[in-house]
Amino acid sequence: MKISLSPIGRHAGGTVMWNPDTGELKGPLADTVRTLIERALRRGGVTTHPYPTFYEVDDPWHNVRDFALVVSQFWNVPAELKQEAVCTA
Repeated sequence: MKISLSPIGRHAGGTVMWNPDTGELKGPLADTVRTLIERALRRGGVTTHPYPTFYEVDDPWHNVRDFALVVSQFWNVPAELKQEAVCTA
């Protein structure tokens, strides 16, 4: 799934390719998103909008909701992720 990320914070915008079946990340923002996922897993979740709300995440490598929560810290959540997260909830 090719995801275009529009920034809302200090991170640059760009794209990341994410395969929710394998958890594989590719593209210009892959390393940044990978770092954020690893941090979220160490902390057990993320603090994001509406601030300061903490959301637990279990598997952002494969779960659309968890992945969307991770990227929502610094980018607007793209419509395709919002739609997918609602469908799989």
